[in-house]
Amino acid sequence: DGWSQQNGIDVLLNISSNIPEFNDEGNTHIYRIVQEALHNISRHSGADQVSINIDGAAGRLEMSISDNGKGISKDAPAGMGLRSMKERAKCLKGQLQWMESEGGGCRVNLELPSAAGVNV
Repeated sequence: DGWSQQNGIDVLLNISSNIPEFNDEGNTHIYRIVQEALHNISRHSGADQVSINIDGAAGRLEMSISDNGKGISKDAPAGMGLRSMKERAKCLKGQLQWMESEGGGCRVNLELPSAAGVNV
């Protein structure tokens, strides 16, 4: 709510009830990925709406963050923020991709195996 009010961008958050639990390090990586995605949206996209969907399907964490802004070119070089997001996903044995969303804007997809960073 605070980020939304500070940046004037509505956030739609959808979290399923079956997401796997992660240890503190895994939670920190996931938090920082979301934080960097929101930072990029507020700084570069011109969006007025963001959608964050988090699901725990098929033993995996699947998250998407999409906006209705101006999008990102496929040929645009990845800056430090996007590279750091990708490295954080890699630390958790996952994958992170960014692409143009249907209807414009940008979408970041994160997929993590539930065994990575899980509290046991």
